[in-house]
Amino acid sequence: MLEYNRYSFSLVFEKRVAFRSLPSFIFRNNIGFQLRKITCVLKNCECPDCILKASCIYSSVFETPIEKNNGILEGRNKATHPYIVYSGAAAGTAVDRLMLDVVLIGMGVKYFPYILLTMINIGKSGILKERFRFDIDDVICRGVPIMDKANYSCKNAEPEVWDINPVGAHDLNASEGGGLKTVKINFLTPVRIQHNGKYLSLITYKDLIHAAVRRINILSDFFGGGDENSVGRDNGSHKGFDGDFVDSITKDKEFNADLKWTDYSRYSARQKQSMKMGGLVGTATVKGLFSEAELSLLKAAELFGIGKNVSFGLGMVEVNANG
Repeated sequence: MLEYNRYSFSLVFEKRVAFRSLPSFIFRNNIGFQLRKITCVLKNCECPDCILKASCIYSSVFETPIEKNNGILEGRNKATHPYIVYSGAAAGTAVDRLMLDVVLIGMGVKYFPYILLTMINIGKSGILKERFRFDIDDVICRGVPIMDKANYSCKNAEPEVWDINPVGAHDLNASEGGGLKTVKINFLTPVRIQHNGKYLSLITYKDLIHAAVRRINILSDFFGGGDENSVGRDNGSHKGFDGDFVDSITKDKEFNADLKWTDYSRYSARQKQSMKMGGLVGTATVKGLFSEAELSLLKAAELFGIGKNVSFGLGMVEVNANG
């Protein structure tokens, strides 16, 4: 089980602004900078060495430190982050209005007021070299405006909940409740799936499901219900591509993909250089029998993204399971 909220910021710019790369790259950097600026107490101390890192809001959200011997991501000292920054606006387009989504996951939901304050500050200081300023016209959560424009405040909404099987069927491999469908998956932003340390330029349905299982298990372990709500587990560890769970729900499926690798440039303030971040974009269709559990897993992929660098707005997919 995972709690989350998606907040859609409606931004109105003073001048028309052209994004040379994905807007989510720009806003993620600015949110991190402003969040640290307003929450950091020991500004001359680096986060890994700070005695407050375990309780600091910036550290929890943007650094997310963990012990290397953590039993989930062995050898890593940073966890998956509890947020996603995403915009549907394409790179290279000029806009005077922009919808920017910020998804907060688990404990991240309670920090929404800080995210709102960072967005207000970004609007005042502006973005890009030209310092394009903007106003927040409204904030939408679950289709409902939640912003009080008179004093620039929002009432945080109760979190939504995702679960592996919201309709109550207990057999992950059963076809009851789902049935024969054609599911269309739109890869909205570059999906970066790794196997054996290499990014895949061609993927199968098994690759996609494995990435979704891994993503939801890691999020559940760090920010949700943990092992008791995880899927496709074998003694608490993530199953590989040959795992029984992934095999059982991907067999006898017809998968057709029209995907291409697309690169975008992102400037890393930490590394002081531009970096290419690419992945697969396009559409795919899957035909076969789907259980409700499998459909809920695809819904998780839509809500929380799949693959690498999801916090940057990459790996976002749209699932249409109405067929």
